Amino acid sequence: MTRLLLIANPHARRVRRRAGLISELGRIGGPDLRLAQPGNLGELRQLAEELASSRWDAPVAILGGDGTLSATLDALATAWNGAPLPPILPLQGGTMNTIVRSMTHPMSPTRQLAATLKGMAGERSLHEATRSLLHVEGHRHGFLFGMGLIAQFLVLHYRADDPTPLTAGVTLARVAGAALFDRSRYPEMFEGLDATVHADGHLIHQGPTLAVGAGTCDDAGLRFRPFSMALRHPGRMHAYVSTAHLPSMVRDLLRFRQALRAIGPGSVERPAGRLRIELAEPAPFQLDGDLFAPARDVTVTTGPTVRFLLPSLRRGIA
Repeated sequence: MTRLLLIANPHARRVRRRAGLISELGRIGGPDLRLAQPGNLGELRQLAEELASSRWDAPVAILGGDGTLSATLDALATAWNGAPLPPILPLQGGTMNTIVRSMTHPMSPTRQLAATLKGMAGERSLHEATRSLLHVEGHRHGFLFGMGLIAQFLVLHYRADDPTPLTAGVTLARVAGAALFDRSRYPEMFEGLDATVHADGHLIHQGPTLAVGAGTCDDAGLRFRPFSMALRHPGRMHAYVSTAHLPSMVRDLLRFRQALRAIGPGSVERPAGRLRIELAEPAPFQLDGDLFAPARDVTVTTGPTVRFLLPSLRRGIA
């Protein structure tokens, strides 16, 4: 009897660089593993509908990066239509793997799958972590949302010939230096937004804005943990707004490395179930590392809860 479904993205970074990875995972899974390789979003959504119709409740492994993970979970959440999702095993097959690494340490997909199968067989312990999905209305589900400087950072990062965590760290250091000493180096990074932001129907900010972010995973990448409140308030996002005081935002970044709250005079943060951002001019936004076209009115809500199966747990994360 099939007890595990593997949905693999053959175009993911680690998959492309490691020939035979999907076949190797198939051998590890053996006859208990069912493999699916949707060629596009349409095929992915069709697969999700078929699974929902068959009342699939066995674990689903997803091989790819952050974009693959959120796109697959979006398809599953849409098909399940509010019903509890099956357990998810996220295999680290992408460039950053930010979502998975916020819950566990780096691990090869083969080692992670083998360890999880041993856990399912009772041969070792498994850890279950729960995170709520975000839903950007009119778009899709994910875990990490950002506008303003957050989205512009990704625009700058993706200009690299081969974006990696190392190039992301270098870009972040350069942007932080420019924020303190020479903003003319990256003028597009610091243009800011003219935003009105409501959280759960309450006005929390209006006027010049550097960045608006929200997350249900605490780690936003590179071990910066700006959304730690999300773990203390299950089912809610940690919403963060930074106004136009750049030195304060740089100071906040240093605090986020320790999962501490922002203290800058221009920072607003709180747990929320619904976040609405209204802009004077359209601006792009990012969701789990994917960039979306400029929008003027964006609403983010918390959605279904995802249960992740993990073979090991990084100390201090629940």
